[in-house]
Amino acid sequence: MSRIPSLSMALLAGFLCTHPTQSGGPLAQEPKSAPLAKDEKLETFDYHLAGMKKQGVRRVLTVDLGDGVKLELVRINKGSFKMGAPDGEADAENREKPQHAVD
Repeated sequence: MSRIPSLSMALLAGFLCTHPTQSGGPLAQEPKSAPLAKDEKLETFDYHLAGMKKQGVRRVLTVDLGDGVKLELVRINKGSFKMGAPDGEADAENREKPQHAVD
């Protein structure tokens, strides 16, 4: 974190480090009324729920760490969500199981 002194830990506390095109992560809902941070943007993403492809909206902050390295952070709304693949998902890998609640 020392390479990005202008970005405080308080700002990072509301984000989860992830790749923006990763599927199977937390289901995003339409972002609440909190204003976007500097360098934060809204983007749509696809996810699967009960075998159906759906689309959500998430807030993404990209931080340039220098030397061509960028860190992408996706905001996770307060509350809990299910992480991992359900038992019946055919294409799930072992590392995605068991599905569990994250608070």
